[in-house]
Amino acid sequence: MSFLNKEVKEQLNKYVDGRNNAERLGIVELVAQFVVHDLPTEQNKEDALLYSKYYLSTDRGKEDLRELYLPALSWAEERGGEGDDDES
Repeated sequence: MSFLNKEVKEQLNKYVDGRNNAERLGIVELVAQFVVHDLPTEQNKEDALLYSKYYLSTDRGKEDLRELYLPALSWAEERGGEGDDDES
């Protein structure tokens, strides 16, 4: 069950899309998946993923994005893909 209503999700997605070019959007998606991949299943991963993408798209999140990119890339390579959490 989602804790975010449809309007909030649309606003967050619009912000994320507006702040990132295509290349950076891919990096944001990868790092966000890395950040939420080990959340317990009872947590709402969809909302957490969206919040993570939002934060990583902000000016304050840029540094974390840089620091987490290489670990996220290694994590994705170990999983044999782009970090898609549906395979776990």
